[in-house]
Amino acid sequence: MPILRDLDHAATLAHNHGWKVDRSDPGRNPPAIWIQPCPNCGAFDAEVANLDGQIVVSCRGCDDPAAITRLLYTPNGATPEPVHQAHALTKLDIAAILAADPPTHEWVWDGYIERRTVTVLHGDGGTGKSILAGHLARAITTGGTCLGRPTTIGNVVIVDAENHLAEISRRLHALDFAHAPEDRVNYYRASDPILGSPDKVDVDLLTQVLEIHEANACILDSQRGVWAGDEKEAIEIRPLYRALQAMAEQLDCAVILIHHDRRMGGYSGSSDIHNAADTRLHLERPDPDKPERILHHAKARSSVQLPAAAYTFTFDQGLGQFTFTQPREPITDIDRVWHALDDDEWLLATDIRDRVGIRNDLVRPMLWELVSAGRAQHLKGPPGRSARAIGFRRLSPSSNSSQPREQSGTVAGTVPSADCSPGSPPLDPLRGRGDPGTVEHAELFPDPGTVPTSDDEEPA
Repeated sequence: MPILRDLDHAATLAHNHGWKVDRSDPGRNPPAIWIQPCPNCGAFDAEVANLDGQIVVSCRGCDDPAAITRLLYTPNGATPEPVHQAHALTKLDIAAILAADPPTHEWVWDGYIERRTVTVLHGDGGTGKSILAGHLARAITTGGTCLGRPTTIGNVVIVDAENHLAEISRRLHALDFAHAPEDRVNYYRASDPILGSPDKVDVDLLTQVLEIHEANACILDSQRGVWAGDEKEAIEIRPLYRALQAMAEQLDCAVILIHHDRRMGGYSGSSDIHNAADTRLHLERPDPDKPERILHHAKARSSVQLPAAAYTFTFDQGLGQFTFTQPREPITDIDRVWHALDDDEWLLATDIRDRVGIRNDLVRPMLWELVSAGRAQHLKGPPGRSARAIGFRRLSPSSNSSQPREQSGTVAGTVPSADCSPGSPPLDPLRGRGDPGTVEHAELFPDPGTVPTSDDEEPA
């Protein structure tokens, strides 16, 4: 292999090719130059350093100093030796691609995770990320359901760099792996970062394990445990996810990477975690005193994002297992307000405040939003209340459709109901209409500037 005499020699060779050279500060030890970009891979900068008189070439992208040095020595304009194939370009046959039907989704977990993709599942510590991943793994071993959605039967490899053996044993029992097919799940503990360091991502060992077990899904718990790089650096995150995606595509396997959230909320690290992953799932526990979890489908590169799914899991002492409820859409504060309304009785905002435990200034906008959405009615001066008070009551879809209506959209006949139809003429929600003492109709979409702020209270 050609030998570089010193840093000036390397810089001269790089300049002859038109490559940019950046020199280190004079006081840096060891002294070095950086060739931008690396002549071999083009992904990172190649470093040429003088270590006590020995010239050392390195690049975190290709880690092939011999190839870099050969390219420096290749005369400008001559055909260089083949470059590192990991970064070679592959020209696609567009005509052949368009001549065939587009491929269908091959789901490992229906709607969430596909084969040949990388998914990051993140959340705060204690939200149950590992348990959800274990529940998914158990479902895949038999082709069962996970949170109500089917999985495709296959082999699973779990690499655990977080939990000690006793905790792993307890979880395997609690997730009912005792009744899973023995050859379907393979569990490994990792004592060192098996995916390498910031200087070099290494998926060779993991690739061998997945090939041996013909894995359809691989769960890595967690990113920090299996990789020693800096999650805050995009320049380090991108090669990690690129290597995992290449491995997933090569092995026809889905890779699920468990990751942690920041204290301030959101996943910890570079935005490239979101950008590089094919799918991002965010698990949260809104109330630490309650067992409910919410799974958010935060990113889906090639499919429609699913709505948030709320579920609970608890440990059944009698069964010695975790039990998971069927998922549902999360209950929001506005849903709680709607459920607190009555079908017949007119309630004030203060009544709803006391029922749901939400501040008055937050309850009122939600009530008007429910009126605008046709889910609630409002009335000025409801029976038994102050003439200035604004009453609200629930309007269910069935009652809304079953009541006869005039062409104006108001409720026909003598039904004592306030109006909630978009066809009604706009009226002042404070004045309403009709004779004093009768049921009055108010507009559906009140002007935000006239929405009452305190007059809907009973007089002191």
